Amino acid sequence: MFVEGTDAPEAGIAVDRRRWPLVVLRVGARFDAEDARALWESAVSLAAERGPFANLIDCRLLLTQRVGPAERRALAELYRAHHEALRRTLVCEAWVHGSPLARGVLRAIHWLYRTPWPSAVYRTLPEAENRCVRALARHGLRPGGDDASARPA
Repeated sequence: MFVEGTDAPEAGIAVDRRRWPLVVLRVGARFDAEDARALWESAVSLAAERGPFANLIDCRLLLTQRVGPAERRALAELYRAHHEALRRTLVCEAWVHGSPLARGVLRAIHWLYRTPWPSAVYRTLPEAENRCVRALARHGLRPGGDDASARPA
């Protein structure tokens, strides 16, 4: 399930664009390749329409034991498939999970595919948000308080 919203769903991914160009993704306890595919297609469409953005991906609820080798490979393939479409518009990605083991699983996805945009895994939401805000500022952008167009920094 891929939904617009501010709360992490039980399963799937919720997308909050109220602070555009900072997009906050909240991943539920589990998600599948179809959720991820819908997310990437939405990101490509939004980037084409609105320009540069940063993804803050909150995976604190994700049960990483359910993200096995097949799911990691599928995510790496989605990165490859959408590489060109997002290369110029995705300013950075900042992933968040409190568990050291989970952060290792998320890093493994990035070892399978090195993104052309900065991407890192963080322990806390404030660390990840700070990374996104700094990356946006380097592009002359700052997070908004609503879903209005990107504003200059």
